[in-house]
Amino acid sequence: KGSEFRRDCERLMKRHDVKIQKANSKRSIGIVKRYNRTLAERLFRIQDVLDLLLPISEKSKVWVKNLPIIVKELNNSVTQLFKMTSAKAIQKK
Repeated sequence: KGSEFRRDCERLMKRHDVKIQKANSKRSIGIVKRYNRTLAERLFRIQDVLDLLLPISEKSKVWVKNLPIIVKELNNSVTQLFKMTSAKAIQKK
């Protein structure tokens, strides 16, 4: 099942023009993990508050609307590690 799942995922990513890039070092993996953690913290802080206001049977989907906004904010925020924005670091690559 593992290879079947992997093949299905690769097809789905290819269909949506998602490129898979493997990390070259543990440091790279750490940077990505930190970004993802910060993204989740910002997204779900809003989500959790809204879920508290809704009936138990309902879930807020506000994170879907906020995702591009928060990604843009993160990509344009100066990081402590690089002393520049992620967007600028990508351009320098």
